[in-house]
Amino acid sequence: MITKIGSGYWNITDPQNGYTVISRYALETIDLDSIYTYYGYCNDILLKMNAYGMRVVDVTMPARYGSEKSKIRYGKYIRKVAPMIFRGFLWRLKMKYIVLDFHPLVLFYFASMILVPLGLIFGFWIVLEKLIFHGPVSQNYPLLFVFIFLVGMQFLLFAMFFDMQANKTSYSKMV
Repeated sequence: MITKIGSGYWNITDPQNGYTVISRYALETIDLDSIYTYYGYCNDILLKMNAYGMRVVDVTMPARYGSEKSKIRYGKYIRKVAPMIFRGFLWRLKMKYIVLDFHPLVLFYFASMILVPLGLIFGFWIVLEKLIFHGPVSQNYPLLFVFIFLVGMQFLLFAMFFDMQANKTSYSKMV
């Protein structure tokens, strides 16, 4: 799910399967020296390809390990790759929706990145103030917390919807 949001290829099924076919044009367009070197290289390539408007074809293939088992540890993998995907996501938004073209979805994403954490911090402060410090809290503060948080979440969902619409033609599935 993190790769879907980060890369903008919302229908991709398995970016970690180990098989990648890439065109010469794509190799010449993306900066190969900047590709992530850990297991997340597939995710990083997808981020870069989407920023430059390249089409991706998802080919369904089963994983066949034989007697061996996958050595990937998802806890370690997510801790290591998620920050790279988030940085790549911000880079993709900048390149695709600000530098190379403009789309207002970037404004919705950035507004949500401000309002959701702000709402959560404000809600946490209300709980601390009321339960731990036993201070007076206005009855309007919880309503303000809900308003800030829900508007931020609504901006996030709108941004994701617009991102899905903007990337609808850049993906196809081959079975």
